[in-house]
Amino acid sequence: MIERRRLGRALCALALACASSLASAARAQSAPAGDARVVLVSVPDCMGASGQAMKDLVALELAPRMRVIAQSTEPVLSGTVRCDDGAALVRLTVEDPARAEPLHVELDLAGAAPLARARLLALTLAELITTSQIEHGPNSANPAPSDAAAAPQPDPDEASEASGPSALQLWLAPSVSIAGAPATALLGADLGAAHALGPLLLVLDLQARFGQSDRTASEVALRSFSAGVAVMPLLIDRSVQVSAGVGLRVGHVAMTASSRSAALAADDLAGVWLGPAALAALSLPLAGATALRFAFEAGYFARSVVGSDERGEERMALRGAWLSASLGLALRML
Repeated sequence: MIERRRLGRALCALALACASSLASAARAQSAPAGDARVVLVSVPDCMGASGQAMKDLVALELAPRMRVIAQSTEPVLSGTVRCDDGAALVRLTVEDPARAEPLHVELDLAGAAPLARARLLALTLAELITTSQIEHGPNSANPAPSDAAAAPQPDPDEASEASGPSALQLWLAPSVSIAGAPATALLGADLGAAHALGPLLLVLDLQARFGQSDRTASEVALRSFSAGVAVMPLLIDRSVQVSAGVGLRVGHVAMTASSRSAALAADDLAGVWLGPAALAALSLPLAGATALRFAFEAGYFARSVVGSDERGEERMALRGAWLSASLGLALRML
């Protein structure tokens, strides 16, 4: 039973070798006769197979594309068979001056019939030599492309997306805010910068707000200037960037009341305010390094500015919660 299995494996190996031989013969018929290349073959006797017989078989398989020689003083393509006494594993090596590394194949002849070993080794060596010639031979009709030419060139848009966020972003944007008191729209502008720290954005910005609140007895004009700092993790980090985080804002406000009645005197009030804030931003790419940036902010006046008259009644105030939104142009810098 064991002998039958060994015979079966040997026949399979021989069939594969014959198929390779037929492919080599087809290539040989299509190759021009003048393109023959010299190959040096070194094959000793191996496991009962004659080295000379294997050389003859290799020469037959490679003709007319290649001419087998026994020795050469010039660097040529060479094929070698190494067979250790008492070991069934045979190592075949092909070295080509056109290749940086030699080709290696190992065959286990333990299951091959003695009469089939010579042809099996010869066909394998011939196929290995042909492979080396096709891949790097100077006479190859279709030489293999270089690594630089074969490597796919990255798409510029994909490369910009893969590179992550720009190290620095600058923006200028018109904005609008609504404070809890006075409950009126405050118009202004934002000037800001964001610096990427891995998956985080460190955001610094300056805001200017101007508005007017109409009251029963007076009109209150408001001017507020503030600075904010925030840390915003990047939720989406591609060509479109989405970030959200928390920060702190501190500012100075000046309010001037204009009386509607001759019996009341006008008044001025100024003070420092601050409060925590939650922020979110969306950046959409435009042409070149520009982007359209939309930002939203919600905060609360932890320190408010309130002015009262001599009776303790509130006249002017900046307190409660605030909401801000801005839409402007951002510049992405390396």
